[in-house]
Amino acid sequence: VVMTDLPYALPGCQDTIEANREGFGGGAPIISTEELDWFQPTQRNSILEVDVVLAADVVWVLELVDPFVKTLASLCPPNSKKRIILSYQRRGKDADEALWESLANEHFEIEGPVPFVPTDIEQVKENDR
Repeated sequence: VVMTDLPYALPGCQDTIEANREGFGGGAPIISTEELDWFQPTQRNSILEVDVVLAADVVWVLELVDPFVKTLASLCPPNSKKRIILSYQRRGKDADEALWESLANEHFEIEGPVPFVPTDIEQVKENDR
């Protein structure tokens, strides 16, 4: 597992890993942090060799869509078996439309987006009892 962010956020990423390490038990995965700047995509093998890219809450302004999608394209070249799981909250129509259009213009096969259906928190709490 390689957790990426901009340099200023990496200490917080490392703190999160350390704070959760005990929860992994005896089979703790190897987790590292690496810088990844979408405006200057990396050529580091540890990032390029991933099988799955999980991106959460990464698209919120239009200006980030193009560099983000280009970074995904460099990490997941055509005909690779790599998967991208993208989880984000739609924050603006322009960025949302640009994201899906840019992904489609690259080589990505899109499954989704899956609509978010709010859950009644009281029902969830009741089911957990």
